[in-house]
Amino acid sequence: MRRSTAYVLMALAALVIAVTAFAGGKSTTKTTAGGTTTVAHEVSTTTESSRGAATSTATGPSTTAGPSTTDTTTTTIADTSGYAPAPLTGLPRASESGWTPQVHVGGATVVWSATFHPLASAPDVKVVAAVIDQNRLTGALYNGFQLPGGGPWKNGDHVDTAARPALVLAFNGGFLFKHITGGYYTEGRTVKPLQNGQATLGVRKDGRLVLGIYGKDMTNDGNWLSIRQNLPPIVENGQRSLAKYPGTYWGNNFHSVDLDYRSAVCNRADGKLMYVVMGMVRIGTLADEMAALGCSTAMELDINGHWPQFAWYTGFGTTNRQGVLLDSRMWKPFRYVTTSEKDFIALFDPATLPKGAVYGSP
Repeated sequence: MRRSTAYVLMALAALVIAVTAFAGGKSTTKTTAGGTTTVAHEVSTTTESSRGAATSTATGPSTTAGPSTTDTTTTTIADTSGYAPAPLTGLPRASESGWTPQVHVGGATVVWSATFHPLASAPDVKVVAAVIDQNRLTGALYNGFQLPGGGPWKNGDHVDTAARPALVLAFNGGFLFKHITGGYYTEGRTVKPLQNGQATLGVRKDGRLVLGIYGKDMTNDGNWLSIRQNLPPIVENGQRSLAKYPGTYWGNNFHSVDLDYRSAVCNRADGKLMYVVMGMVRIGTLADEMAALGCSTAMELDINGHWPQFAWYTGFGTTNRQGVLLDSRMWKPFRYVTTSEKDFIALFDPATLPKGAVYGSP
């Protein structure tokens, strides 16, 4: 999406697609490993087959260009981790099945990306995903000046100078508080009471990000630096779970149409964390795709316009950090190193992160 006209184009696209979807009123049958489900898509009825064998490797996503210099976080180097995400399967375009190594820390890849179009019935719907290996990373929740506001916070509305040289990547948090029943806890303070049954992204005291269902997989037992809830899970036990939570407000776009640019995070079956953006889609389409991608538990994050944002950073080891966006539809690659209205998650190289540079860091 072109940045100068992003809002207008996204709004027009949403309205046009919405008219088509609502006028047609048709559904799509999609078969996955968990069975056949009927979901509302943007176009007329079609059958989506289950994911088959992958046949080739794709290039990475379109991104906002960074500076001309390179560094150890973006240069292709030997990978010592021995891990790589399995190829995607069953896509309409087999050439989109591969993952591209994007970010390296300590000689190993820590971020892989893939861009693909999963729906033959809606070929303009694009997914961009990032798999994150946390074994060489440590995480932190940062507090936007509007959400949650307040303070003072150790982790304020941007990654400050002391922590900036060790910054590897950052991505957006969740909805405005008025749109969720879940809570928010950080830096020893309960900003909004935590609720059982909510999809929850927590930062443990060892800096590891953990995704689960509050009251089932995790509670505030004193082992957490931060806990961010958003909405109920959209995938549980590898299956779409929306029907368990009737009446949940999953979010609309700026014109009150439920086709939207949506972000989510999930636990993969291989134990890694994955961030996903998909649009323009309804919540059911996102949930089905997260399940098809092998997510065991998935949580919708923020939606709409430029709020979904995932960036990794060049200039590693310096304070002059330039963001590289995961998806060309995203805006403001500099947001998390200058100022952010809303909360966000940042991941750092613990080997170079100064002691005390972020809340809870050893």
